[in-house]
Amino acid sequence: MERMAWNRPIVGMIWLAVCLAGAYAAMNYDFKPGRLAAPLASWPADLSGLDSAMQLERPQKLTVIAFLHPRCACSNATVKQLVKTLEVHPVPEIIVSVYTPLDAADKAAWEQSDSVKRVLEKLPAARVIADRDGVLASRFGAFTSGTLLVYDSKGEEIFRGGITDRRGGEEDNTGLRQFAQAISKEVRVQTEMSPVFGCLLVAGGSS
Repeated sequence: MERMAWNRPIVGMIWLAVCLAGAYAAMNYDFKPGRLAAPLASWPADLSGLDSAMQLERPQKLTVIAFLHPRCACSNATVKQLVKTLEVHPVPEIIVSVYTPLDAADKAAWEQSDSVKRVLEKLPAARVIADRDGVLASRFGAFTSGTLLVYDSKGEEIFRGGITDRRGGEEDNTGLRQFAQAISKEVRVQTEMSPVFGCLLVAGGSS
């Protein structure tokens, strides 16, 4: 009995250490941003070789392009922030690029996910594009779900980044405010790109 009583503090310390390690790992995951390419000097010149359903013309009016992974839980937070902001600051053109793997058995399950349905419900004028294997995203350097790009009426990129403060975060943050400023003033206000939190948008990226 004495030996068991002596071991209890050690067991308790081990349990606490495991809990703290788990909490640290979860926090590190939530706040670790995804890959984001540098702003493009100009509109991608190599879009002509894409499937006709993915063709995009150089914008001639203020345009928002959102890149989403439909099975990434973080996409829901991005969509909520996007909808909330566009309700206050509407833009003429909204494009949503939805990652869809080529080998998906049920493409409709990807292309009609909850996050996509919410976009169509709240932003009925939005154009939704099924991005096969993330080809379109890679041309724009959007490698992480939740990446938003804003182009002015001259086709120049004025915003690049995310609008959440962590994975699934829905609080106010710098990226969200900069995005709102970019679309309301149609000018670049970023001094640096805002981080993006979400799943990878690459061939084979299913998580």
